[in-house]
Amino acid sequence: GSELAHFAEVLLFLTLVIQLSRLEKQHRNSPIYRHTTTVPPADNQRFRQFRIMEASVVSNSLDVYCIVVASKETSSSWAPVIDTLRDKHSTRFDVRVVVLSGPQPGTACPDAFGSRDNRRALQDALPRYTVAICQWYECTEIFVRGFSRLCCTLDKTHPYVDTIWGILTAASVEDAMLIASCTPFRVENIVSGTCGVDLKHFVGRGVAYNELQPGALKRKEAGSDEIISANDKPDTAIDIRNEICQPDVHMIFTSGHATESGWEIDYTAKYKSKFSCREDNQLYAISADGTTTSDVIAPTPKVYSAAGNCLMAHVSKQDCMALSWMHSAGVRQMFGYTVPTWFGYGGWGTHKYFFMPPGRHSLCEAVFANRQALIHELVRKYPEERTTVIDGQTDNIYNDCFGTKTTSAAVAKGFPRECLGLLYDRDTVVFYGDPATDVRLAVAPGHIAHYTTTLQRSAKPSTDTGSRIATENDAEASTPEVWVWRVVTHLSGTWTAPTPDDKTAAPGRPPMALFPYRLRGKVRPLVHEGDAACVCTTLFLMLDVQGPFEKGQEYTCHVVHTPPTPP
Repeated sequence: GSELAHFAEVLLFLTLVIQLSRLEKQHRNSPIYRHTTTVPPADNQRFRQFRIMEASVVSNSLDVYCIVVASKETSSSWAPVIDTLRDKHSTRFDVRVVVLSGPQPGTACPDAFGSRDNRRALQDALPRYTVAICQWYECTEIFVRGFSRLCCTLDKTHPYVDTIWGILTAASVEDAMLIASCTPFRVENIVSGTCGVDLKHFVGRGVAYNELQPGALKRKEAGSDEIISANDKPDTAIDIRNEICQPDVHMIFTSGHATESGWEIDYTAKYKSKFSCREDNQLYAISADGTTTSDVIAPTPKVYSAAGNCLMAHVSKQDCMALSWMHSAGVRQMFGYTVPTWFGYGGWGTHKYFFMPPGRHSLCEAVFANRQALIHELVRKYPEERTTVIDGQTDNIYNDCFGTKTTSAAVAKGFPRECLGLLYDRDTVVFYGDPATDVRLAVAPGHIAHYTTTLQRSAKPSTDTGSRIATENDAEASTPEVWVWRVVTHLSGTWTAPTPDDKTAAPGRPPMALFPYRLRGKVRPLVHEGDAACVCTTLFLMLDVQGPFEKGQEYTCHVVHTPPTPP
């Protein structure tokens, strides 16, 4: 009997050891535990110069990934999509699901998103990533605008975006499942319908067609920086279709005239080759003479920038262009305008963070960073007007600013054109896809970036720093910690683009860094002599810099984080 009891005790002990070992393994596999970079381990060598954290930094708890479902009907009919996202991220995040209450999002006033229940659920979670799940008829321009505003109201202490967000929508649940299940990949090869992109950003091959000069294009081969120009006068749309259907294409980039139903690549020509889509969301190219059509069949996962197009991201119907790119061209992530575009800061500016330095930000992080830079421009230059709400498609601002009309409610208020453009772009650029799926540029070995950054948490603040913290915080507060952010330039350049839709200034936007996990509590700059000014929230840091810079400059910021007092 005693031997049997002893055997049972040993068996229980071994069972506990195995369970603890599994829990420890799960914890150590979490990127919150070993966050040296947001790039998967296989690519660490290529992205080492963009490391932002040391391995010693450990979060006390998992960050929150919030799935916001547009309606109860969607929570039922798109349950497989929700389950896929939950399973995909459950080991990295504390996944929470919120079903929006109130009127149908597609028809409600944007302020309905700010209802007490909806806002409270997100404020309590304060997620690092937030994805809205909505069917195509729910994903209206009003929905996008309202959700964008909601994501700026989770933390009342500042006006910036409080979560890295995206919207997952599709023409069908089958297409949505492909987007939800997409895994991280690196962008090497590009097909562009505009010459407003520098092909040298890409380590692989690329082709860029000139939307202002039919037949003109530039090519770059993999592993080479040589750009070859040509003017073979091909049938541009058919030629672009053939390029997109190559299985190694990772990115599509378009500009030029577009609507929800089509894209005219040669919009300045008398005879326009173009893209359109059918009722079944089949995307196809049409030759310039209108006699030939060719379907796009390109299932390889891709990202898509529609930075230079009007209305490409507006889901006005089931057979619209945005949903057809997803269905036919393998697009798993995209961003673009839900309204006519004329200012360009929100669209073209996103490339500043995605391309420069390459590999530093994922596509969704680039959209997020550029929106923060836009809001900071409003805070810095137009503090009194920054809370003004502009309803993109209903205020006729597009026509007013192009000079076809002379009056509007917004222009009559005396807003400067720049202020009006920033307000217009703030809530009209949308990212579609899973915001936590890491897709970024591949980086060529030996590439010299305009700048690199390091962000480190001081385990033990220095005596000087510690004494200053002690005098500036309540005696009852938890022990504060200091984060040190350094930015070093390796090339000369400018932090400020000369125009909102600039394509060439490098990097053209202030540096931004994400904390490796959401900081709980309070954060504020700790100004040391010689420190650079910065914007800081519990999610990100951004240098407050403008104008040109030289090679070899160094910027340092100290930030104090005071964790919440334990109960």
